[in-house]
Amino acid sequence: MSKISSVAKPRKWGRGTQILLAGIAYVVTSQVLFDGWLKPIAIMDFWRDRVPPEYWSGPLAIGLIVGALVALILARTTLALVGPAVFIIVSMFTTVALTAMAVEKKRDEMTAQFKPDRLKKESFWRTIREAPADFQFFLHAAAMKQCVPYAWSYRRMDFYPLNAQTARNVIPPAWLIECGVAPPGRR
Repeated sequence: MSKISSVAKPRKWGRGTQILLAGIAYVVTSQVLFDGWLKPIAIMDFWRDRVPPEYWSGPLAIGLIVGALVALILARTTLALVGPAVFIIVSMFTTVALTAMAVEKKRDEMTAQFKPDRLKKESFWRTIREAPADFQFFLHAAAMKQCVPYAWSYRRMDFYPLNAQTARNVIPPAWLIECGVAPPGRR
């Protein structure tokens, strides 16, 4: 005769829970880093040329390795359930942080060579939240040199001149006034 236990056994969480937690981790991490859960997929797919691969492929590999190592360590503990979620969080943050360091270092080097009279730059962290967009008034960096307006391009990894109409919409008005160019709303 079998004995029926009145003590309920704790439920074992399985693969479905790990997948759910990993999905939640992806959505939340994407929202925090990129301001949208589809944006990382778009950046890796059809926007991957927006930053040259030599600036993100190494950080991506390192991010995946670091994330995998952390997940493997967790797999041997009572935190195994969250291993896949932690892999996603660690790999995404590591990749973005290393990419940001690489591209901002290059931008700083190019800025030092360019020697603009005025400079306003945004962090790469803000860039991945704001850009890319079809119609945008956001610049990764704006520069003025001898009253010629420039913008920074991560695709080119260099400054490029802006036409007068675009400059009126994105360059700080004080710079335009200094150079005798009417800012938006003034003729």
